[in-house]
Amino acid sequence: WTSDMARVGAVAIVVLFLAAFAAGQVGTTPGLQATIGSDFVGRAWKELVTIALPMLQGLALPEMNGSASTPIGTIDYDITGLTITSVSFGSSSVNLTSGSGVVATVSGLALSITLDIKFRQEPFPHISGTDKVTVKVTSGDAQFGMNVTETSGHLQLALTSDTLSLGDFNVSITGTWAWLVDVIKGLFNSKIKSAVVSGITGALQTTLVPELNTALMQLPMTHTFLSDEWAITLDYSLVQSPTVNDNYLSANILGGFTSAEKPAPCPSVAPAMPLSAGTNDVQVFISDAVLDCLSFAFFNAGNFKYVLDHSIVPATSIVQMNTSTFVSLFPQLYEKYPDVFFDVGITATEAPKLTSSKTGEGVLVNGGATLSFMPVVDGNETDALTLDAEVELLLSILPHQVDSSVGHEVYVSGALTINNLTLTADSSLVGPVDTAGLVRILTDIFGVVDAALTVGVPLPHIPLPYIGEFDISSPFTQYNDGFTIVAFDLSF
Repeated sequence: WTSDMARVGAVAIVVLFLAAFAAGQVGTTPGLQATIGSDFVGRAWKELVTIALPMLQGLALPEMNGSASTPIGTIDYDITGLTITSVSFGSSSVNLTSGSGVVATVSGLALSITLDIKFRQEPFPHISGTDKVTVKVTSGDAQFGMNVTETSGHLQLALTSDTLSLGDFNVSITGTWAWLVDVIKGLFNSKIKSAVVSGITGALQTTLVPELNTALMQLPMTHTFLSDEWAITLDYSLVQSPTVNDNYLSANILGGFTSAEKPAPCPSVAPAMPLSAGTNDVQVFISDAVLDCLSFAFFNAGNFKYVLDHSIVPATSIVQMNTSTFVSLFPQLYEKYPDVFFDVGITATEAPKLTSSKTGEGVLVNGGATLSFMPVVDGNETDALTLDAEVELLLSILPHQVDSSVGHEVYVSGALTINNLTLTADSSLVGPVDTAGLVRILTDIFGVVDAALTVGVPLPHIPLPYIGEFDISSPFTQYNDGFTIVAFDLSF
């Protein structure tokens, strides 16, 4: 019985808590503040470079012509088909500095450039010819200054500076004009190199960054959670441009949750929170105002209602939601409905107040509800008994990592403590009720749920649009008075 009720209770608590968390609504004041560490920004920059650099392949550069001195005399030349055919890099890094923004570097840059050259000897005997040339740049470096801004809730990037230097290179030709190699080397140093640099930096400014910003603008900044009972939309758009601090980026996020059934403005306003960087890749400050608004929106939409159906108790359990099981508490209920299953309806009478507590190391939940005991007769629920309940719970949700030979899983476990629970008979069609005895039983059940929460459940891998699955590790939670900090590392 203990394990069965623990499983049922733990699932119910986690589902109700997550449902409440996913049902709030805030205004334009940021309810969430996030910090993203420079290490994670650096890894993200490397991924971005890996995606962006191949976009330079096929970049065509302007044609050029002129004259040059060669072992056979002065020649006139025309260079056409000047094209970057491959791009690769060795390493990348990001430096975040307060007041200076983001400085990103790429080292070990390698390019392959092809071109066609046509030449004609100026003096007699006017030797002429054509050749196909490949220039391979084996060392190069690039440095970019960037501003991170916000437009319509989306992240946007703006290049403030760009420096590209190309170092060692070698030249190969397909023809037999050996002296042409030295001519191309001279032209590369004097003209072609600058054309390549201008072409790449120009493409970044006019093509790559605008295309990236277009893609960022198309990323969804809302996500709708659906169930058979409700539809909840989360708005995680930016409220203002991110701020660059030493070693981390900070962002103010709306954290708005809207119930599609009955949206309404939330009465709570998020206060300022003491933003500071942690050691994890991502750190999120969640204000109590967000928690209150979550609760308010869920309650206002009428979604804080739940029917505990007797069928959720396994048939193998000794204790059943049956009048015979609770005959000592409800003798009159048993007399009127002998050996009958009953369901319990739970309806919040007010929006539960959710408050982060540093002392309690959890979230205090204060609220009222009605408990309706409804015998099921001929497949229909019948009102028999209604109790008013006032409860104060301390709920601690604590993620932790479990390592194994196949990797690691993040488990969400916690603790549930009843600080206060009172029951008052509101209406009864079956006579007096032993409310004190029922409080004792409910307290025992909550204790079993607490034991189940201690074991925890694995956190599912959540795929994100356009990104794929993030692997979460090293989770951390800290409860403070007025806000909660959730931190974790990410890999992708």
